[in-house]
Amino acid sequence: MTNVTQTARSLLMVAVMIASAILPMAPEATELRDDAKEMRAMLSTNQIALFIDEGDEGWYEISLDEAPDGVLVITPSGPSNVEISPSYLKFTKLNWEWNQTVWVHVLEDDNGAYSMGTITHALSGTDAVYANEALADVSITSADHDTDTDGDGLHDGIDDDDDGDSTLDDADEFPLDASEDTDTDGDGTGDNADVDDDGDGVNDTDEESGCDLLADCDGDLIGDATDDFDNDASEDTDTDGDGVGDNADAFPSDANETADTDSDGTGDNADADADGDGTNDTDDAFPLDGTEWSDNDGDGTGDNADIDDDNDGVNDTDDAFPNDATEDTDTDGDGTGDNADAFVSDDCADTDTDGDGAPDTVCAADDFNSDWNVGSGSGIGAITIDSTGVVTVNFAETFDTNDTDSSCDASISWFGYNTASGGWNPVMILGLCNGNTYGPNEGTSMAAPVVSGAIAVLIQANPTYNAQDLSRLLFSTTEDLGPAGLDAT
Repeated sequence: MTNVTQTARSLLMVAVMIASAILPMAPEATELRDDAKEMRAMLSTNQIALFIDEGDEGWYEISLDEAPDGVLVITPSGPSNVEISPSYLKFTKLNWEWNQTVWVHVLEDDNGAYSMGTITHALSGTDAVYANEALADVSITSADHDTDTDGDGLHDGIDDDDDGDSTLDDADEFPLDASEDTDTDGDGTGDNADVDDDGDGVNDTDEESGCDLLADCDGDLIGDATDDFDNDASEDTDTDGDGVGDNADAFPSDANETADTDSDGTGDNADADADGDGTNDTDDAFPLDGTEWSDNDGDGTGDNADIDDDNDGVNDTDDAFPNDATEDTDTDGDGTGDNADAFVSDDCADTDTDGDGAPDTVCAADDFNSDWNVGSGSGIGAITIDSTGVVTVNFAETFDTNDTDSSCDASISWFGYNTASGGWNPVMILGLCNGNTYGPNEGTSMAAPVVSGAIAVLIQANPTYNAQDLSRLLFSTTEDLGPAGLDAT
């Protein structure tokens, strides 16, 4: 194998010489020359650095990749605190294929310091193959057994954290200084003592949070020293100094304004209706949302988007009172919710202040006209009942005060429930009979003068009674309706 390699090298060198002579500038000659260089004999060591505790020893090997043509002598030498064995190594055509070992022993000393050194290699002998080659140096670092930097009982040679700062020596840029372990900007001063850890020219105390270790914290290619927003890659300048970057500031040169929500050209701070929804900000629950302005239930969702504005558990589409959390149903449709309505099935009544079972108010005349029964030939113009229960009867003709016939010139009855008979039938409320009296068909008599001309007769009923209650009242002989009144019309 050795002869083959040597023969190949010789032939290649001859080819290089011929090519160089014939075509000195040709690429082929250059390529052949480079190939020849790549086939040069090489010396190597299996290690280039040794780490040996003081008093201990280590080793490395030297190898050849081709047989020498004579005797090759390699002599290693090192610092004074290192003993090397053997003092030299000899390679010949007979033993070159076997690696040879160099033993290194680091001597003890009393200086309590680490020691570092280098082993060099000198080549000599009769060999011509390696005459122009060199063997790389091997560095030595030794830990002193006399030193225990952190006083933990382990000398630094075997302690993997010499200064006891919880950062292993391999990762500690200051392995013998417990107050430091990192030097971000590589200036030789640890970050703890360095007032500008990243070396960007901006003191750490002036950097944005989290940016003291990066010269361009947000990576926007604007150094922190000139970047107004170290931690925001979308911003680097704040012209008006209002704290909002120019890119996001609708008014980059006006420190009083930063946004224009409704894009009307007036900044939100000066705009009385910032979102342009027609509701002034002072009255707007969502002053920066043009789609919302009220939040009836205060749940943070605007009424337009909220399916239950009053938050009573009934969706607005099913709620008769979508903005009133105390109501959701109005059975009689009178506008008063069932919870507050004392008469949920009567659209003419909703309150009973005194708790007597009768409503405080009744419906107006239009709700009762169909129930009135007017006697034939009475000449009655109109009958009304107001919300306080007062019935007004208007007569449109003149009655003769000397009328002595037995018939009634006028009569009015209400179709009501007769408690005596137990059925519904007409009950006379007013009768004008015998020319000089009028009164109810049953119950207490009501005397009043008869006058010529058109007159209006007021029957003053209990204000809490509705028309049906009035009918029942007229059947009783124990209730006093009170005096009748006259009102000329």
